[in-house]
Amino acid sequence: MTRRRRREWEPGEALFVADAEMTTTEDTYAEGEVGRETIVWQGDGLPPGPYYGYEELLSQLADIPGAPEGKDAWVVYGDEDSLAGRIEAQWLVNDENYAASPEEITSWRKGKTQLWSARLTVYLIAVRIYGPPKAEDIAKATGFEVV
Repeated sequence: MTRRRRREWEPGEALFVADAEMTTTEDTYAEGEVGRETIVWQGDGLPPGPYYGYEELLSQLADIPGAPEGKDAWVVYGDEDSLAGRIEAQWLVNDENYAASPEEITSWRKGKTQLWSARLTVYLIAVRIYGPPKAEDIAKATGFEVV
């Protein structure tokens, strides 16, 4: 998978979460992902924004149990001339959807423990803000109420 370098953040731009979903797929060390993908949750649990940079957004995503921290753990998809698109991260979880411990991963590699590959996908929209942002302007442009 290739990581794309995005253009630099510009003042006056804000990101909003349009949608998000977390899926899991059974994963074996020998064969990789096998079985059906299951949606664990979709569309709720993430404040919509505004986020004034990826760092601010990623710090919010780090609060999700087991989610990887830091921008290097996330893959950005979309038009490189735009901040909109989606970002994804993937990690291993146990049967309770918590991040797999190092011991569980060692046992999984030996074929003794079942783990799942969790994927968090966050769909983003970008808004150019001219002048000081006003809650009603953001709500009008995005459909999200800012509180």
